[in-house]
Amino acid sequence: MPNLIRIMTDKEPDFHRKTVHLINSAFPDFAFHGAVINKYWRNLYERFADYQFGLFDTESNEYLALGNSFPLFWNRPLEELPDGGIEWALVSSVEQNDHGTQPNLLCAFQIITSPNMRRAGLSYKAVEIMIDVAREHGLGPLIAPVRPNRKSEHPRTSMEDYLAWKRNDGLPFDDWLRVHLRLGGRFIRICPRSFIVENSIAKWREWTGMEFPASGDYLVPGALVPVTINLESDRGTYVEPNVWTVHEVRE
Repeated sequence: MPNLIRIMTDKEPDFHRKTVHLINSAFPDFAFHGAVINKYWRNLYERFADYQFGLFDTESNEYLALGNSFPLFWNRPLEELPDGGIEWALVSSVEQNDHGTQPNLLCAFQIITSPNMRRAGLSYKAVEIMIDVAREHGLGPLIAPVRPNRKSEHPRTSMEDYLAWKRNDGLPFDDWLRVHLRLGGRFIRICPRSFIVENSIAKWREWTGMEFPASGDYLVPGALVPVTINLESDRGTYVEPNVWTVHEVRE
């Protein structure tokens, strides 16, 4: 295991530039073009800098993991968390902050680890640190609209069926879901409209390098579900489901 230290964004003015390589390595090109996330993600660093962290390797002098989160107020049962997932949560957080609403929980935006370290247990450490961040701010629980990392290998399988897949040891088939479960997380419900990308077919050609000769559903590398192409309206639409997951935060 590398010699890692936790660095919070508010202690590192150039944090985003130094960690952007992690973000670029984690997602397909089209995932950087969601209208809602593109409009609001900067608030993570502008309003909520003390909720963002990186795991810095003092030997290689580089960041090996990134954790982004934001505070949120929610006073209804967690089982009623909205279908809108990460988009709903981030927009709500910013609007609540505008109105001075006191948050009571922490919502994960993303956790990313360096590609060559993804079998080294850094994801476990990053989730544990995010729980610590919630505790340090007096917030709890930690909720996360989890993006299962192997769902893109099975885009035509419904999320409901995918969640039912188990290994021989009874744990989830999906690597990222196993991390959360092993750390005490529990799955609440699917949020079917967590992240949306919609744009012209020309843009989808640019992002994917694919051709779309007819209207219909297409399997795009990195997508958890098919992308719907409509030639008549010149729109390609991707609606990504995630899985609401909760971690209790104890003193």
